[in-house]
Amino acid sequence: MTKRFYYTDPNLLEFEASIVKSEKHKENWLTILDQTAFYPTSGGQNHDNGFLDDVEIVDVVETSDKNIVHISKEQIGDSGSKVKGKIDSKRRWHNRRLHTSQHIISNTFIKLFGYTTASVHLGEDYGAVELETNKLSEDEINKTELLVNQIILSNFQIEIQFMNFEDASKLPLRKAPKIKEDIRIIKIGDFEYSACGGTHCNATGEIGFIKFIETEKIRKRTLLKFLCGEMVLENYSEIYNITKELSNRLTCHHSDLISKIISLTNENKKYKKEIFALNKELMPLKINEILEKKEQCHEISYVVAKSNLNDQSLIANYSAEISERINGFVVLLYQNRIVISSNLPKKIQAGKFAKFLSSKISLKGGGNDKLAQMGGKENLDLPTLKEIIVKYLSNEI
Repeated sequence: MTKRFYYTDPNLLEFEASIVKSEKHKENWLTILDQTAFYPTSGGQNHDNGFLDDVEIVDVVETSDKNIVHISKEQIGDSGSKVKGKIDSKRRWHNRRLHTSQHIISNTFIKLFGYTTASVHLGEDYGAVELETNKLSEDEINKTELLVNQIILSNFQIEIQFMNFEDASKLPLRKAPKIKEDIRIIKIGDFEYSACGGTHCNATGEIGFIKFIETEKIRKRTLLKFLCGEMVLENYSEIYNITKELSNRLTCHHSDLISKIISLTNENKKYKKEIFALNKELMPLKINEILEKKEQCHEISYVVAKSNLNDQSLIANYSAEISERINGFVVLLYQNRIVISSNLPKKIQAGKFAKFLSSKISLKGGGNDKLAQMGGKENLDLPTLKEIIVKYLSNEI
């Protein structure tokens, strides 16, 4: 069993050890040491990165017999060799802050609302707790965020304690431990006690700040995402810059942005309705213009044309009416999108042609026998599209 320095001293970033076992597995080298400061992926917390001598460690895992395996792309040394280890301090610090934040958040939700934590995710971009409730109100989120930050500001000392099951059972543990001896307890002041093998801060003040950023439904529970430390500052700076740019463009104070955007959105909806009504009035004239572009291939009437309409439902009706008028096949281009309409579903199916077209150009979509729609980033031109259609009709008829 590998001795773990991080169990007693998460501040230790450099150490010496001896190689117990070294073997190659597929493309990687697996190295077990007699002792290590490298934390393996466990309990929702990511593994440490760093180096053994000058070899980079790309992953760290724990085996069923409690050994820590250091994974690298090249061999570190033979069994019995001495090595020096160095932990990536930035990643270790990030993980410590996230893990301590999670403990505080999980216990705060229990204390305030009785919501226990089903699982945790402590990633590179954010942390998350999966709470045993199908809904979190804004009031619950705000109250919890306020209290967790008060705990951070209180700068409670964080202690690592080892005890047996009998002594641990006397503590107000958030969750009962799975082992009976040498139970590692993380004590955050008198606020929180948890059996945990992860790396944590020395005091709550080292977290800096916690900000809840998002919730989502997962397995009939609520996943709450959060940021801490520098991540909060980076997020604030990004939002501040966006808000400043919007305020400048809309010539208003940031406190007026929401009302300004609501007003602009309502105006936009109004203008869209007016444009829709005008396009609908002009539709007979536009249809007549398109009908003049009718062509034939193997006695099938077809139209390939561009449209300046920008309403999806309107252009679908537009193409359907044209296909009915010519009793044939219509393909209309608008805004890098295509609408396909067929009035001859027994001969030419719109959805089938869309599937054929997607194999020729980088557009995706589909539909039924009479109507199909496609879209993508490719700039389309009429001659190319017409050539594809003629070949298709020639093969189908």
